[in-house]
Amino acid sequence: MNKEKELLLALLIEKYTTKPIVIDRPVRQKKRTRRPNIRTHHWTTQQKEMVWDLRRQGMSFEKIATILGNNLSAKQVSSMYANLTQQYKAVQ
Repeated sequence: MNKEKELLLALLIEKYTTKPIVIDRPVRQKKRTRRPNIRTHHWTTQQKEMVWDLRRQGMSFEKIATILGNNLSAKQVSSMYANLTQQYKAVQ
């Protein structure tokens, strides 16, 4: 029984006292992804009022975008309307 304990103890000491092998791996650099072509638009107060009024009249975002021009998408108009709605709710 003592020999088994000694053997087990020797194996444990060997396992936990040896230094682990560290393999140096080259650090992978992240691939640079190209940003999608994002169209930004700087809204004027007059354009914001037009979006608000036209939407309140029941026009679609697509139609409002074509009226405003400036290569605006329906999603941009929709987003601006959502922002205006949040601002309106915050005031009340």
